[in-house]
Amino acid sequence: MKKVLLFTLISLLCVSCSSTMMGPTTVLSKGHIKGLNKASTGFERVSGTAKEHAFFLSHLVLGEAAPQRAIEAAVAQGGENCIGLSETFVTTHIIWWLPFLYTECSYTAEGTPIYRR
Repeated sequence: MKKVLLFTLISLLCVSCSSTMMGPTTVLSKGHIKGLNKASTGFERVSGTAKEHAFFLSHLVLGEAAPQRAIEAAVAQGGENCIGLSETFVTTHIIWWLPFLYTECSYTAEGTPIYRR
């Protein structure tokens, strides 16, 4: 009985989930819509990650722009002439420690770079 109670308490300390937040879609950097007709896509996929931390569910009220930072990091990883990403997926992974007291959210953006010619 003590082992079952101890296992139940330990399992309640951390709850985790992962889901696809957005995709597939095309994401462009600001001001590059006009040059899209002369753009080409790359062959490799790039990804960027951003994290945010919150205490007492404050991310519901004071949430950071972490998904946008993850997309910007992926575009930056694409190189100097990268103006956006095609076939982009944004995945979120949320971990609640001591449920709802501390939350860690990790966002990963992955896509094929679009290059300006």
